[in-house]
Amino acid sequence: MHSYISIFKHYFDFQGRTRRKDFWLFFLIHFSIIFFLGTAGGLLNETFSIEIESSLSLEILLVYVFVTLIPTLSVMVRRLHDQNRNRFFVLLPLIPFIGTLALIFLMCLPGQFGSNKYGPDPKNPNNEIDAIGGAS
Repeated sequence: MHSYISIFKHYFDFQGRTRRKDFWLFFLIHFSIIFFLGTAGGLLNETFSIEIESSLSLEILLVYVFVTLIPTLSVMVRRLHDQNRNRFFVLLPLIPFIGTLALIFLMCLPGQFGSNKYGPDPKNPNNEIDAIGGAS
């Protein structure tokens, strides 16, 4: 839950880098909320046979997706920055089917070790080297 909340602290922050762990925890919680809101309307409609609850839950879902659109894009851009990739890779899903798969693949790749042009390594912000010569 901490990763999800920390994303909202950087609501409009498209600078810097985000770790793979933080990115995937955010998306796990994000899509769980979307799934819950999406299925809640169907369950209310089946249980009470009233259309108003279904449309209300759809409206709540749309508001949630709209409110979280900017933080979702910003965390994706920061994840790409962790791999030293340009923010325009976030437009890959505009290529039907293959683009979405390519973006998911990129989000799974590890970040670049050490600092890059987008900032310090989020796993090791001080770039400290231990006695063996690896990152601590």
